Parts: sequence; structure tokens; C-alpha cells
Amino acid sequence: MKYLHFCQKKVEYIFKVFEIIDVIVAGRVCVGNYENQFVRLVRQDECFKFSDSSYQIDGYREGNYYSIYESSRLSLCYKSTVRSLTCDMLLLANTDGKGDRCSMCQSLRQRLRKRIHREQNKTKSTEVSKDLISCKVPNRYLSNNQKNTKIKQLVDLKNKQAHKIGRLQDKLESLETYMRDIIEKDGITLTQSENFEMHNLTKVCEDEVVSSFEPNSFQRIFWESQIKYNNLKTKASMKWHPLIIRWCLYIRSKSAKAYDGIRAYLNLPSQRSLYDYSHYTEHGTGFQPKVIEQFKTFCESKEVYEVGHKKYFGLIQDEVKIRSDLVYDKNSGELIGYIDLDKTGNDLLCLENIENSTESSLAKYMLVVMARGITSDIKYPLASFATNGINSDFLYTIIWNSIQILETDCGLSVIYICCDGHSPNRKFFQMHALNNDELIYRTINPYDTDRFIFFVSDPPHLIKTVRNCLANSFAHSRTR
Repeated sequence: MKYLHFCQKKVEYIFKVFEIIDVIVAGRVCVGNYENQFVRLVRQDECFKFSDSSYQIDGYREGNYYSIYESSRLSLCYKSTVRSLTCDMLLLANTDGKGDRCSMCQSLRQRLRKRIHREQNKTKSTEVSKDLISCKVPNRYLSNNQKNTKIKQLVDLKNKQAHKIGRLQDKLESLETYMRDIIEKDGITLTQSENFEMHNLTKVCEDEVVSSFEPNSFQRIFWESQIKYNNLKTKASMKWHPLIIRWCLYIRSKSAKAYDGIRAYLNLPSQRSLYDYSHYTEHGTGFQPKVIEQFKTFCESKEVYEVGHKKYFGLIQDEVKIRSDLVYDKNSGELIGYIDLDKTGNDLLCLENIENSTESSLAKYMLVVMARGITSDIKYPLASFATNGINSDFLYTIIWNSIQILETDCGLSVIYICCDGHSPNRKFFQMHALNNDELIYRTINPYDTDRFIFFVSDPPHLIKTVRNCLANSFAHSRTR
């Protein structure tokens, strides 16, 4: 009986061996990653690791053999391949739909492709054009020969610019000589009597000018100011008309040299006089008391306080890119250009810098807060802040300080806050939510609980976003 039981177990083992052989014959070997682009990345018999945040893939390269692989979809010969350390090696017959390699080798294949893609991008980034001056590759990534070539190109460019400047200077001198010759040849020098006659001529033509132009027209005001200036014995006592001041400020803002050229032939305010008008308030960021008083005066001139519905205003805020640079203010003796978020914001920024052990950096953006009338045409910049990219915490303080000034100091009613869809702006809206799932579009006005303050996204930006979404959905990649 024991012998028969032993024979029965022996027969069962033989059948299991046959079953295993049948499975092996019906299956196929995992081909791994046999392509040359993958094989060349790894030395033979070398193990390597791909670390990721969620998992880690280990692989190796095997070679020095000649393998022939044939299937319904693939027929090839290869001498080397890259496999995962956990490769299944054998693919069963019932896994035809999964390809010619196991899942672990397939994951390894994706990581190998990413490595090749990174190397290609690195190669493209290190490739520089012949014009090294306009090349965006940092100098530390250039070879010594490329650095020497770039220095030569910079020297050549400097010589060309110097030659161009020299030619322009020669042209300017020739034009000055030409104009001087024309003046000496065709110009007329007025005697004292002729000069007196010209003054009399202006008086004679005064009636014709007065009849030709309206009393408040620019031509009439300009003519009267010229006559008034010529008749003054002390020119410094001249009081210029506001329209003339605005016109001169406009020309001076376009070109200071052009304005000096016009002053050589016409009687106009000096550059120093215009400076006093253009610098009515001192330079500075944050909420300036003089600016607030000027805003209240401007509202009074527009009859805002007399007409009830004109008191309703909205706040508009946005950041604009500026050039990062330092400017010396001769009035205060301070350097202007560092990040400045007003008193409360500066205190918070100082604490943040102390915690992070960082120094104050130069500002790259200017945050502007503007008061906009709803039923009036008032658009007034209320304050500006130098930033390096505003966040919702600092924005919260600035916006509510602006609302407080408009509500309490200026006696106006704020109805809405308008801004674009930038991430800090959306986080600022969400800071007024009672719970995270709530959709925020308004908040209670603490200065008048009978009114809400509504949050409005900038309509042009929303229209552009809808345009981009529609374009991406139908005309281009169909991703949305």
C-alpha cells in the first residue's frame, strides 16, 4: 500500500511538470527594452535606480547573447536588452492583450523615455547660436572658446555702435553748420526800431486775433500769454495760464530736449517751474494724506457730495511690471525701489524677513489701487505699493485700508472690488468665506451693515478666458 501511494504521488508530480512545461511552451519571454536608444543609456551588467515620489524602479542591462523573438505582432533579433529587476521574464498565453513585455519593464520603458527627453532638452539648451550676444544661455554654461567668441562679438558691437554714434555726431555738426550758414546768409537781424515795430504789429493784430478765436480757446490763451510775457519788465512775475502749463507738461513728458528747443523761440515756463507743478505731492508709496485731500477736493469739484447717487464707488486693483532699480530721493534722502507695503504690510514683511533671515529685495511690480465712480466719470489712483509679487495676506490689509479711507475719511460708499483672476486675488475673495465650500461673491460692509461689498472679476479677462477655453476645446488640442 505504501508503494502504491508513493507511485501515485510520483505520477502527480510528473503531470505537474508536464503542465509547467506546457505553460512555458505556450508562453513567451519578456523582450524588455531592446531598442538601441535604451540600451546605450546603461552599461552592460550595470544596475540603476529611478527614484520617484511614490515608487522606485530598479533596472539592469543584460547582453552578449543572440535572441530571436517571434509573435503575432513582433518578429525581431537582439543581442542586449534593459530589464527591470522585478521583471516577470515569462509572459503567459492568456496575456496577449498586454503586449510583448511585462508591466514592470513597461514602467521602466516610460522612465527611460523621460531620461532621453531630458538629455535632448539639455542638449538643445547647451547648443548656442553663432550670435552669442543674443543667446539666452548663461555665461557659466558656455565653454572657454564660446566665452572668447562672445567677448570678441561684444567688442565688435561696441566698435560698431561707437562708429554709428560718431557718424550721427558728424551729421549733427554738419546740420548745425548748415543752419548757421542759412541764418547768416538769409537771416534778418532786427534793429531796435524794427523790434519796436514788431511789438506794435502785435498790438495792431490783437483785435484780429481776438475776433478770430473764441475767448477760452487755446490759440487765444496762447497769444495773450505771449503778449503779457513780452510786456512784463520782471519776467519772473509771470503767472501762466493752467492750460499753458498742461500743454508744456505734455510736451516735456514726451521729450525734454524738444521742449528746450521750443523755448528757444517761444516764451514758455522754465523746466524748474514745471517741476513744481508736476511734483505737487512728494514721491512715496502707500496712502498719502495729501493725495487723499486732493481726491476729496476733486470729488467736490465734480459735485459728488451734492448728488446722492454719485457717492457710490468701486475699487479696482492690479499689478503692473516695473523696472527694478534704485532711485535717490533728494527731498527725503532715501533710496526708492525696495518693496514697500505701507506701515502694516511693512511690519508683516519685516517679521517674515526676520523669520526667513532674508534682506529687503528690490520691487518688480507696482500694485495700484484706483477709486472708480459708478455713476460718475471719476477715475482716481488712490495709492500705489512696491511689491515683488503680492500675496493674499498683504492684499487683504491694503484693500480694507482703502475701503476704510473711502468710507470714513472721504464719505463715499464702496459697492464692489474689481480685479483680474490672479491666484492671490481669488484667495483674497476666499478669505471672506465662512466655510471652504462656500462660493464667495460678496461680504458684509463693516462700515455700513445695510450694504454688501461685491467681488467682481475683471470682465475683459473673463471674456478672454472663455475665448481661450473655446479655442482649446474645438480648434486646437481638444483638451477641455
